[in-house]
Amino acid sequence: MSKPASKATSQFEPATRLALLRSLWRSRLGDLREQSLIRQGKGWFHISGMGHEALAAVALSLEPEDYAFPYYRDRAFCLQRGLTDRDMALAFYAKRESSSGGRQLTGHFSDRKLNIWSHPSPVGAHLLPACGAAWGMQLDGKDGVVYASLGEASARQGDFFEAVCFAKERKLPVVFVVEDNRIAISTSTAETNPIALGVLNSEEWQRVDGSDVEAVAAAGKVAVAHARAGQGPAFIWCDVERFSNHSSADDQRMYRAADELEAMHARDPIAIFQQAMIKDGLLTEASAKALEEEIREEMRAAYKAAGADVDPLAEECDLHLHGALSTPDAMPKLELGESCRILDAVNQTFHSAMDTMPEVVFFGEDIADPKGGVFNLTKGLSKKDPLRAVNSPLAESTIMGVSVGLASYGKRPCFEIQFVDFIYPGWNQLVSNMATLRWRSFGQWKCPLVIYAPCGGYLPGGALWHSQSGEGSFARVPGIRVVVPSTPADAAGLFWTALHGEDPTIILLPKHLMWAEQRVQQVAAVPLGVARTVREGLLVTLVTWGNCVELVDEVLETMEGDVDVEVIDLRSIQPWDREAIADSVQKTGRLMIVQEDNISGSVGQMIVAEMCSDEDVLRSLKSPPVIVSKADVHVGFNPIYEYAALPDRERVAAALERLLASTLQTTLEQARAPAPMRASVTDSSDMIASEESAPFSSSKMITVPILGEGIRVARVVSILKQSGDAVLADDALCEVETDKAVFPIESDEDGVLGDWLISEGDEVEVGQDLVPLQMQGGEPDSDAVSRPAVAAEASESEAQPEAGLKRQQGGLLPE
Repeated sequence: MSKPASKATSQFEPATRLALLRSLWRSRLGDLREQSLIRQGKGWFHISGMGHEALAAVALSLEPEDYAFPYYRDRAFCLQRGLTDRDMALAFYAKRESSSGGRQLTGHFSDRKLNIWSHPSPVGAHLLPACGAAWGMQLDGKDGVVYASLGEASARQGDFFEAVCFAKERKLPVVFVVEDNRIAISTSTAETNPIALGVLNSEEWQRVDGSDVEAVAAAGKVAVAHARAGQGPAFIWCDVERFSNHSSADDQRMYRAADELEAMHARDPIAIFQQAMIKDGLLTEASAKALEEEIREEMRAAYKAAGADVDPLAEECDLHLHGALSTPDAMPKLELGESCRILDAVNQTFHSAMDTMPEVVFFGEDIADPKGGVFNLTKGLSKKDPLRAVNSPLAESTIMGVSVGLASYGKRPCFEIQFVDFIYPGWNQLVSNMATLRWRSFGQWKCPLVIYAPCGGYLPGGALWHSQSGEGSFARVPGIRVVVPSTPADAAGLFWTALHGEDPTIILLPKHLMWAEQRVQQVAAVPLGVARTVREGLLVTLVTWGNCVELVDEVLETMEGDVDVEVIDLRSIQPWDREAIADSVQKTGRLMIVQEDNISGSVGQMIVAEMCSDEDVLRSLKSPPVIVSKADVHVGFNPIYEYAALPDRERVAAALERLLASTLQTTLEQARAPAPMRASVTDSSDMIASEESAPFSSSKMITVPILGEGIRVARVVSILKQSGDAVLADDALCEVETDKAVFPIESDEDGVLGDWLISEGDEVEVGQDLVPLQMQGGEPDSDAVSRPAVAAEASESEAQPEAGLKRQQGGLLPE
């Protein structure tokens, strides 16, 4: 009879030790079985956890409601957590009933019922989602814990540091475990990991011998208790061995010495743990051998059965790519009046969501009060609930990654990227997790969320990283919804639909339209994939979206005669309304796209390709489709660059006139040489004052300068200098207030002020005349002095006809 275990040699009861040993052997022998099957040509790929098995002991400290974000060598941990040998075998054979439906590599563990999050291949990409899940638990007041593991090589990824920082900042209940086997495929990491380099505070990390199962269990117990008690994240650095090749596509004998490979087996965690049990009388050598053989046969049976299971179905290739499209029956009543701005509509929609949807969480740079976001979109939210409207760090990958984990947990993230141009540090999270999570887990996991970002140009001074639109980049990513509203009603309706949807949705808000007053009609939830017909016509189908909706409207208003053009605001980019466009083109016989994005791989090109592949549409065409677009060029800081790059009135009108005058036959017969790129003819002095180049004049008009991204109007709060006052260059003449700040307007010359054309309390527009300035030594300029004030209630086109024309000058693209 076996002797009872000595309590001095183990922290576990005998039954627990035996069950844990079985998990260790199931992991090891499962790995060996898969290696054997690969050599028999019965699988495609294998990656093992041999040498890392001791981490299973950490799972003993977790509760069922805890979450696990394990990495690909955590086979033993996942088995101890509750995955079965059949689960592993189905994943190896990529069967339809596997956790991924046959879509993921082996080692990419997932189980929704066990809260094991679906692992992505890009290393470290799961760590920020782990923080998101932990934040969700924290928001709900639960004492749950999140386990997140990685290899030491992954600890050089930026997402690792962002995750550690975010977890510490918010005191999240995350247990980070680094499994250090000292090699990244073939590259030694012993001197280049962040602990060795002194980048991490080693005093915060429990350093544990990964060959000692009892030591790993003890470290895990301490770490989990720390996190569960609300003391913030805990950190374990576990020294392990990698007994196998990196994967079945590798042979470590090519780059590791034979004596090194031989010596490492002295640190086999299973052998050491089993020997301790034999020493304590829980096992004999014979019973240990029998246990191993028993489990080996179980593995053979499990893999044999799984090999005969059903394979994936080809017709299900796009199954679970998206959730079902749905549109809310109603949305709360918004007090928008007869006209308002997009930002007002979005802000009120956010408040309605905050009031009626307790799972919605807002997060982004500067979104909390008093700032309320750089565009005031989140104004007032943090005053209502500071736990659900939170400033993010200046870290886009954190914003994107945390949103995925928070949504996976069950919240409804509505997160802001301050400008869409800055989203690319978080691009890995978008394409690796947001877009793939539902599909790669065969519908087990999902992440319904909203990421919104101001986008686009037509605002001087934006330069490279405040002027791109970028919708084509998102539309090409399977699994992502993309919308671009151009009116306050559509902005509110699309946000409301997206907030109730089942998918990650990118909402791009055109900056040029953000602050523009627009007439508001009915506000309702807007279905995704349904375009808006702006005006009906019979001669041309003109499809556009975003900032270009306003541009097209301006062109049509200024063209002579009744131009019978059907204008369609696409507004939903992915999915998009093929039927509406096809029906319109079959009616008009002509198709024109006006877009702000780059031409190559763009939404415009996609629409033209799709329409031309439809036989009925192709037969109805009277002329070749035309795309007016930004070229594959960046937007520069000087407005000359910006207006040269973007579509303008002149080019849109010219393209429209040519399209109406041409037929398909005459176009095909003409051997037209490509039109040369046209340089902009716009003088930068038309757009911004220049001390050095301004021509001499005896008098000039002081006007309202550019007040910030997209801001069009301001209120005069004080007049600081009076008519007849002598002023010097740089003197403040008056102060105006916008939604974002109070701005002094200064003189740029010495002189004497004429009569003010506005009064305190008046609303003024960018470019509006304020007061004439008689410069020293000059005669009065009668035109400048007598120029009438612009009525405060005038529309932008009425108030700034010259500015509007200057904005549209130039062009760079052939249509």
